Amino acid sequence: MKWKPSAWLSDALSALLVRAVGIVLVFVSTTMLARFLGPAEYGTYSASLGLAMLLATLAPLGTDRILSQTLACTKKNDSSNQLGTEIGESAKAIAVAYRCTIMSIGVLLTLLMAFMFFGSFAGVSSEWRATVLSAAMILVPLTLSYLRQWTAMPIIGTSRAMLAEQTLLPAVVIFVVLISNFLGWKFSALSMAAIYATGSGLIFAGSISSGRLRDLHRAAFKLALGVSREEILVLLRRGLPLVAVSIGAVASQSTLPMAIAAGCGFEDAAYFALAIPYAALPAVPLGVLGLSLIPQCARFHASGELAQARHCVRSAATLTFWTAFVVAAGVWLMSPQLIHVLGQQYHTVVDVMPVLLIATLIDCLTGPTVPVMQTMGLQHFYARAFFGHWPLQLILVVILGGFWGLTGAAAGYLVSRSLWNLLIVIQIYRSPGLLMLPYLNPLQAFVTDHSSLLSDLSVVAAKARTA
Repeated sequence: MKWKPSAWLSDALSALLVRAVGIVLVFVSTTMLARFLGPAEYGTYSASLGLAMLLATLAPLGTDRILSQTLACTKKNDSSNQLGTEIGESAKAIAVAYRCTIMSIGVLLTLLMAFMFFGSFAGVSSEWRATVLSAAMILVPLTLSYLRQWTAMPIIGTSRAMLAEQTLLPAVVIFVVLISNFLGWKFSALSMAAIYATGSGLIFAGSISSGRLRDLHRAAFKLALGVSREEILVLLRRGLPLVAVSIGAVASQSTLPMAIAAGCGFEDAAYFALAIPYAALPAVPLGVLGLSLIPQCARFHASGELAQARHCVRSAATLTFWTAFVVAAGVWLMSPQLIHVLGQQYHTVVDVMPVLLIATLIDCLTGPTVPVMQTMGLQHFYARAFFGHWPLQLILVVILGGFWGLTGAAAGYLVSRSLWNLLIVIQIYRSPGLLMLPYLNPLQAFVTDHSSLLSDLSVVAAKARTA
């Protein structure tokens, strides 16, 4: 037994630092924007951003996950990194993924515009039409930014892949709000969506203009027009089982403001949209470690290293839960001060904070379940479980929100997250045999332990003798 942080942990810790800086900027920008727009407009903006995030995650149809796995398993000396006369596998994979994504974006935009057209005749409220139009503006640049992140993670590391979107985009929002307040301008939710889309597009263009990403994207864009229909269909067949994994966590969060707007109104949607980022603070390590674990879990699964996978996921669960517990306690103690930060009109945010924090802790208790299911053959189970759970969550939020307002909606969210985590932990323990719970001793997360590996080898040897 020796003390040695693994490669994925080092990458995760650096990514966590980037995420921490990004969170500070996001909270500053969110607070300023909420006060600048007011509850009604901010509720519309939050609903539109949630819809855009859901569609942007859906648009690649799982091909972004396949692309990331392909790039993670490509050798460093592969010809894909030698962009001369011979173009390698990596550039080709990127080209096919972009073609699939662009085609899907076209379909989604058509559906959104059709809703706008027919909604104007069907009596759909102006708030909902503004929500859909704002989401349509954000969709294209946001989708491309997400796809670039999945491309960049196995190439330049999680922290560098996240850096631009995590820091520059909220900084743009802060700058716009400061200038607008200074000049006395007033913006609507639609105007802020246009600004967000412009900033996201500029960041995407700038982030692929240097280094290895520039070389790979330049080669990929040259290949994109020559991608055959058969190549697109092959990638789609591999990616479609991952669609539910792709949109799962995003759909559970991003559709909540829309569900609360339907059950309680757009002002309550604004309150919930402000409460969720604060309540989700304890889950930041879970998201970062999950992203860093995807290439690692893919390698362990491909090589059959069950012992290393078991220790890896339990270490991640340990780090996420104990860190989340400390952060959640701090958020709960500091939550009464939010009224002074957000303004008296947002006092409801403090009331629902304890319920949302408990829901976050339950998510962190089970660790990075999504990367495990995504890379270890549980995609079909995840799809079935998700499409059963997601409607249940929305129904609970809308119904309980209709009866007891925002507090009831938060309670519905807590019940649905508890049921979800219980179901997933049981299934992962059954197959592939991983226990998604933290170590009681947090120090075990930092230990490279070979005892479990020896145990697995002894079991294999025993089976061989009996055979």
